[in-house]
Amino acid sequence: MQPRCSLSSPLMSALGTASLTCALLRVERCWRCCWRAAVSAVLSGLINVTLRRCRYILLSVAGYLSANDTSISRCNRLRRVLQSYVPRELRSEDRLRVTSWDGTEWPEEGIYDRVLVDVPCTTDRHSLLEEENNIFHRLRMKERQRLPLLQSQLLLSGLRAVVPGGDVVYSTCTLSALQNECVVERVLGLAASEFGIHAVVQDLRNFRDIFRKTFNFYQESRLGELVLPNLTANYGPIYLCKIRRLR
Repeated sequence: MQPRCSLSSPLMSALGTASLTCALLRVERCWRCCWRAAVSAVLSGLINVTLRRCRYILLSVAGYLSANDTSISRCNRLRRVLQSYVPRELRSEDRLRVTSWDGTEWPEEGIYDRVLVDVPCTTDRHSLLEEENNIFHRLRMKERQRLPLLQSQLLLSGLRAVVPGGDVVYSTCTLSALQNECVVERVLGLAASEFGIHAVVQDLRNFRDIFRKTFNFYQESRLGELVLPNLTANYGPIYLCKIRRLR
């Protein structure tokens, strides 16, 4: 059976995020992979990490990568980056797909081995440093209030898309518990009650130990791991939660 990996990401602009999500999904192996959400304009930091993993996937006879983002401009930007760094023979339709589908109504169910759901969020670092297009502007209040619902819909789509035994990584770049642990808890309940999908959150303590000298992890996380920025490790915030679908 062809392994399938689905990397789904809305915004990945930090090398730290790329490193951690690739490590959690073990993208050096070959799966059918769907990358759903959005890809940042700042892709230079991802080239040595994410695209190298993409090659590992695509070099396998069974390797397949699917990337999705509702933003057509970001999808076009991703296509240009892939054309620059991925050999032509690995960019065929049976190896690589870039789409702009609505991730909340994902049409594929139970076919991917790995799914990355990197959701739109309040992007705390950007919101703190940039005034332009700031989601905390009063004119964007309703959009901000709807974020947990959108995040829940995207994560639920990810759980429905992955095969039993497959893994979903949910990620944000916010400190907000409402967008992090609370979304995970709500979706696990919805998946079980409405779709009969049973999933469990994976223990990431070993993962945290591996990266403890590089990233500053919050010690009181109930579910998943939260990277906190500090003076000696200026990454984050990054929230990551790995979920395994049981059935």
